Amino acid sequence: MVGQASAPSSRRSTASRAIQRVTLAVVGLVSVAYVVGFASEGIDAVLFFLPFTMTPLAITALLAWKCRTIAGQVVLLASALGYSAWLTFVYLSVVYWHPDPQGAIAFLFVGLYAAPALLLLWSCGIGCEAFRWIAKSRTHPAESSESGQTA
Repeated sequence: MVGQASAPSSRRSTASRAIQRVTLAVVGLVSVAYVVGFASEGIDAVLFFLPFTMTPLAITALLAWKCRTIAGQVVLLASALGYSAWLTFVYLSVVYWHPDPQGAIAFLFVGLYAAPALLLLWSCGIGCEAFRWIAKSRTHPAESSESGQTA
């Protein structure tokens, strides 16, 4: 009985870990593409625009690393893919479709323009994790009260 009861939770954690790995792979792939894309402009451009363009992906990676629920991981994967698509669109627009000497200024606002959607998605991901924690504390109150105490 014990082995049968733990099987669904192990599947969930395996699926959650798989989605987590995909999210982290997306973040890593976009980071490499960012460095390669800006490499032609020099290391100064890579380092200057890094905090403005890559901070949202770093936050998404951190949340994906901490989140354990499948629903939260799916939401964070959606936020990573959405921001990656947005960053790609802005990059292509500024560099290839509408080249302008002042076009690089757009990279200062990429993360800021995406912030409302990202904050909503991050909140949903954190909410899924909070819901799991609350449900766990209600079903196993002795375990949650013991883990909350410090000796």
